[in-house]
Amino acid sequence: MKTNIQPRNSPCSVYETNIQPRNSPCSVYETNIQPRNSPCSVYETNIQPRNSPCSVYETNIQPRNSPCSVYETNIQPRNSPCSVYETNIQPRNSPCSVYETNIEPRNSPCSVYETSQYTAQE
Repeated sequence: MKTNIQPRNSPCSVYETNIQPRNSPCSVYETNIQPRNSPCSVYETNIQPRNSPCSVYETNIQPRNSPCSVYETNIQPRNSPCSVYETNIQPRNSPCSVYETNIEPRNSPCSVYETSQYTAQE
């Protein structure tokens, strides 16, 4: 279980959890929640169904009233059973700049390498 927390001194609080159950070789349940009191409300869910070893179902919702636009891409190559490359970019003109990458190496069926960088802009 991996948890990434963005300090309160940043305008955008992010609480992120990644869970990879033992009963499934590639099952990943990920939720990202930004509290309502934050200027950037984002609700994101990632689900990998049991019937597929590497299927990824991802939903990204960013309310129109939020000042932070998000550009996200998910790619899952066919040549790898669990390879996932994910990038989240928030433009610099937004008060909440977030750069996030998730990579699952080919040499491990379910290894997850995650890097989160949060930058608060004035």
